[in-house]
Formats: sequence, C-alpha cells, structure tokens
Amino acid sequence: MYLAFSILFAVAAVASASNKEGLVFLEENAMDDMVTETPSGLQYQVIADGDPAGESPELDTPVVLHYTGSLLSGEVFDSSLSRGAPATFAPSGVIKGWTEALQMMRPGDKWKLWIPSELAYGDSGSGSMIKGGDVLVFELEVLEVKTGEVAPSGIWAAMEKPALFGIIPGFKTWHLFALMLIFKVMPLISGSGGGTKVTASHILVDTEEECAKIKGEIEKGSGDVKTLFSEQASKSSKCPSGKQGGSLGEFGPGSMVAEFDAVCFDESKAIGEVHGPIKTQFGHHLILVEERKAPPTEKKGQ
Repeated sequence: MYLAFSILFAVAAVASASNKEGLVFLEENAMDDMVTETPSGLQYQVIADGDPAGESPELDTPVVLHYTGSLLSGEVFDSSLSRGAPATFAPSGVIKGWTEALQMMRPGDKWKLWIPSELAYGDSGSGSMIKGGDVLVFELEVLEVKTGEVAPSGIWAAMEKPALFGIIPGFKTWHLFALMLIFKVMPLISGSGGGTKVTASHILVDTEEECAKIKGEIEKGSGDVKTLFSEQASKSSKCPSGKQGGSLGEFGPGSMVAEFDAVCFDESKAIGEVHGPIKTQFGHHLILVEERKAPPTEKKGQ
C-alpha cells in the first residue's frame, strides 16, 4: 500500500505536456458547456456550490477536504473516502493543478478536476499507477478552510503530516525513511548536545553535471550569493527545503550524513561560498554554509 510509506513532500514535478490520449481527451472535454478551462490548462466542473460567503484559502491556509483521484480509464489510485477520514492540505503543498483549484474553492464546494500532466507529475509520473504524461481526474469536496491558520512548511511538514499518493510527488520509500533519520531523528540524538552549530542551505539534484551547471550560474550571476543560491534552490532542488530557498536552518554535528557534515563543519571551507558538487546517497548537492557558531565558553565556577 503506497500510503503506508508516504509523507508530505512538495517536490516539483518535471514539466511535460500530457500524452496523446490525454491531449485528445482534454480538447474534447473543454467543449463541454459544464466545464471551465483556466489559462493554465486546468479544467473543472462545479458539482455543488458551497457557502457563497465563505472564504477561499490563501496559499498556506490549511484546507480540510475529501477527494478521490483516478486515471482517465476510471481506475482509482487514491481516495480519502475509502479511508473514512478527510485530509488536510495547504494549496502550497500539493501539485499545481490542486494549488490553483483550491484557491478558488470555498467551504462546501464540490468540484471535478481534470489536471494536465504539466500541472501534475509531468514526465516523472508517480508510483506504479501514474505514468509520465498522464492526465489526472479528481473530485474534491472542501469541508473547512482554516482561515487565520498557517500550515507547517518544508521538512517539518513532511515529517508531521501523512501524504496522499495521488497528490504529493514523493521520494522512493528508502529515501523517505533516510530523510526522516537525517532531518528528524538524528538532530534529537546528536545535534542538540552542544558543540559547533552551523546554518546552511543546499540544492539537491540527480546528476553531477546538473549540479555543476547550477553552480556556474550562481557564480556568474550578479548580486548576493545567498539570494542567487536561494533562487536556484527554489527552481531546481529536489529536496523539500527548496521551497524555503534550500534553507536547512541551524544544526549540529551528526545531524546530516557524513559527506554533508564534512563540508559544513570543515573550517577550511569558506562561509558564504558555494561548495560542491557533493555526492551522497540522495544525489548531488551544492552547499552554502551561512554561519558557524562555536559553543559558548563556560564560566569558571559553573
């Protein structure tokens, strides 16, 4: 079962046009008078109207909803209804088609969505059921918009919320457990016991060549290195931290894998410079060490 091993990672899907079957379907579906097509290519039909006075969510507003996701063949790949419990998401943490639709919906609204591949999983697909180029079909029913609340983001959201197979692009199972160990468990064991602390950001990609290319773009760019790095992380990084410009915050020795620590805690590696490519089991990284903070000196008599 896919859901048993999934956690909430908003990793950007590779942009790609829908496959031939999907393109033909979308073209015909757009001619239905009941279907609205947005400039992005998202198609939707209003099944039931909710509260006209209700508020639509902001990008980071939690939304409680029921949903069912299927392929054009009608085969269901995921459903909150089958589990008997609604799900909660922010529009910022889901595929592009959902992000767009949710920000237009109000409590009580029930819509049917047809999401082109480029607004879903692109060439990469997801799991064994969703193939590259697949158009996805969803029925969404918004139960509650938690106006005034802000959903957790980045890595901590990934560790705290269960994910939905059909909505959240995810890593392979072993990636998920390894990332949980790195970002959630290890800091509790070894990163909080004093010693030097580091504040750093990173960019994670698949290949050394891609890593080197991004580094070159940062180095030839005009402006602050941190800003240029953050922009590239937001655009290219596979890690959930990419949504925060690659920021990993502050951590201690042992919180990351050895190859990562070797850069972050090596005082010969200059602060404010881009280091890498660095290879780990997750891929290839660029690392920007922003600060190293020595442990406080204890006063005599304490």
